[in-house]
Amino acid sequence: MSAMSGERASGRVKKFFDERGFGFVRGDDGNDWFFHVSSCGFLRPQEGARVSFDPGTNPRTGKPEGKNISILDGESYVSHLPS
Repeated sequence: MSAMSGERASGRVKKFFDERGFGFVRGDDGNDWFFHVSSCGFLRPQEGARVSFDPGTNPRTGKPEGKNISILDGESYVSHLPS
């Protein structure tokens, strides 16, 4: 799926590094998408949570990046990150 398509993608949280504030979504397209916790309202998604996101490309690395993460499983997050 291209970032230009304007369509949201979906997948499951593959891994989330709580202490570092980022993780990866395994998209339904089979790709791994990097995301930063700021892209999901600073919620800490649980691994395996079903999410949707805007697919894009990280301008620094050129790799796939998910933006505007929405957690679709109502209770599949822990809480906000500690201050």
